[in-house]
Amino acid sequence: IQVVNRAADRRRLAMEKRRLEAENLAYQVHLEEMVAERTAELEQRNRELGTLVEIGQDISASLELNTVLERLTYRAAQVCGADQCSVFLIDQERGRIVPLMSQLRDVRKSESMWSLLKEPGYVVSIEDMPGAQRIIQERQPLYIPDVKTSSLPSYLVEPSGIKSLLIVPLISQDRVIGAMALGHTEPEHTFSPIQVNLAMAIATQAAIDIENARLFEQVHKQVAQLTVVSHVARQITSILDQDRLLPAIT
Repeated sequence: IQVVNRAADRRRLAMEKRRLEAENLAYQVHLEEMVAERTAELEQRNRELGTLVEIGQDISASLELNTVLERLTYRAAQVCGADQCSVFLIDQERGRIVPLMSQLRDVRKSESMWSLLKEPGYVVSIEDMPGAQRIIQERQPLYIPDVKTSSLPSYLVEPSGIKSLLIVPLISQDRVIGAMALGHTEPEHTFSPIQVNLAMAIATQAAIDIENARLFEQVHKQVAQLTVVSHVARQITSILDQDRLLPAIT
């Protein structure tokens, strides 16, 4: 009986040893997988940070609004894997949405949206865009997997050929000044969480650059107006001086 018990104990110890070894091996494999996953995440974050820095430098290199918008739209489309990117300004006081720029990922302007942008006075009512109202209220990205079944106006959806849409708010000084819309022309394409985060980060930088460009344009127009007024004032002063000299000469 003692021999049998000792043999049973040795068997139990051997089985326990194998179990611990198996658990230790599984833990090591799990640990290696976690390290590899964290390393991949860190590398991805570094790439994202590098991309955002590059985009920020690109779109901040100019104070001309049209140049800023062109760089923003095609760079955002490229980085976020979208086929098309459009930028809209939201005028809450007047209740309207004003499209500013639309480009494809390969740096070509989207002719469908571009034709709308070129129409003088082309605007969209906020009431016709429930998605815009939601963005203004929630200040969060809005993903529309199927634009045909959404509440978007057909005259905006059909010409663009967009199947799905990601709309990100442009927020400056704690107010929504506009939106950046990223679209896919293929129904099976979607946006990953990483692409959504990138779009939000790009929109944050873009809102600042757009506001700076708009402010620069306003100051430039004011300077131009003051220059004209100053020129006219000098001409009037010159004429008045000539009128004063004529009686003295006679």
